[in-house]
Amino acid sequence: MKDNTYVLSFDFGTSGMKMSLVDSSLHVVDVVRSDYDFQSPKPEWAQINPSIFIQSITETVQLMHERRKKEMACLCGLVFCTQWKGLIPVDECGSALYDAILWLDKRAQPQAKYLNDKLGFNAYTAADCIPKIVWLRENHPEIYERTHSFLEINSFIKCFATGIMVIDETEHYGKSFIDEIQKHMDAAIKASEIPQDKIPNIIHSNDVAGTLTQQAASTFGLSPRLPVYGGLCDIPAVALGASTFRVGQSHIYLGSSGWLATILPTKELPRCKRTAIFLNDSIIRLDGLEAVGLARKWALNLLFTNNQIKDEHFIKMLDDSIDSFQSNLLSIPLIYQENPPLPEKVFGVFWHMTASDEKKDFYHAVLEGICYLIRYKLESLTREFEYEYDILTVCGGGATNYGWMQMLSNITKKRIQIVSHPQYVGTIGSAALIFKDAVPKNETISDIGYTYMPDTEKMLRFDKKYLEFLQIYNMIVANEENTTL
Repeated sequence: MKDNTYVLSFDFGTSGMKMSLVDSSLHVVDVVRSDYDFQSPKPEWAQINPSIFIQSITETVQLMHERRKKEMACLCGLVFCTQWKGLIPVDECGSALYDAILWLDKRAQPQAKYLNDKLGFNAYTAADCIPKIVWLRENHPEIYERTHSFLEINSFIKCFATGIMVIDETEHYGKSFIDEIQKHMDAAIKASEIPQDKIPNIIHSNDVAGTLTQQAASTFGLSPRLPVYGGLCDIPAVALGASTFRVGQSHIYLGSSGWLATILPTKELPRCKRTAIFLNDSIIRLDGLEAVGLARKWALNLLFTNNQIKDEHFIKMLDDSIDSFQSNLLSIPLIYQENPPLPEKVFGVFWHMTASDEKKDFYHAVLEGICYLIRYKLESLTREFEYEYDILTVCGGGATNYGWMQMLSNITKKRIQIVSHPQYVGTIGSAALIFKDAVPKNETISDIGYTYMPDTEKMLRFDKKYLEFLQIYNMIVANEENTTL
């Protein structure tokens, strides 16, 4: 790859898209954002009109042209990183027949349960693509019959850009390069009676999927024949952008969604309940926190006025005081019913509420509850795989909240290190697929910007509250297990 070349790397999240202009040394030259939001036409539904993704690309490319005309003339490719498990049915021309059903959507719960019962093991949730396809067949048979292919969001965008329908290896909802995973997928496809030809062919994330068509180039304002790479979903993109991709490394992502991810050898696959695949040689053990930034946003919108939320000084004061949170109020902040791998009936809970609690206490309790969930998952992971985590790398927008990160260090008793560009690790990781020789072996992709060490005095108080958190959590779990529906 020549020097002074650039790639446009796009990161599509639940509530917006970030487009980074990245150079051949994996430095972020400039970033343009596009905000959007999902729709909930019914309770527990979450969907987006797919045209919003195309519109976001068009708008951000135009702005980048205005700001970086010289660099934009030296583009060598496009790569997309998108939220995982967003399903879009398309016709033979690649036109969307229905809104993108997002990972947060719960409408396919009955179909997931039916599929798990038929398979004899709990492999699928409402977030997964196969139960969503079955839901479409049962509720919109006319759309199902017209569907040429079921695409994830990344595949849909690549199809618009190149005219070619392919899925990248990290989506792996119907096809995989790993034999053991493919066997499970074949069993699920057979059980759900979905025709194999409705699932596109699979390519590697660093393969060229195709080049920009004349129509797509005209829409985006880019040159035709520009290479478009296979790309990947957000979890492996962030894992790559946050560090080198080595077995035993882990990171915590705190964006709209959230997760604790650990890179493991493929031999550990049978022991992993949830995984994301990266480039066919490693797996990512995934312990989802699900709606992290969305839970914070929910708390802000519920508790404070629009003027307060828009006041950057007010929000900074609110966040800076998080680590000094003194109320006994406890929260299990799973307000979007994000279950796996958690029990099905553990939703949002507030405990120890008193008349002296203020709005800021409820807000702080939500963020504190997320820290307790992270500690719970870390301890479970250590018991299961015998890995010890003394240092945790944190990325995503939540990593810029200094008070929250100090609280996380105090609660987990770990050294917390924040990468230099925590909000753009997905775009950096995606760009690394193209500039694969930019980082020497065993060196990290992202530098560390901030480090937080646990405060011994505060650790003791958090330990006490954590034990209460576990008691409440386990009480809900026990109640679930003793309940007959």
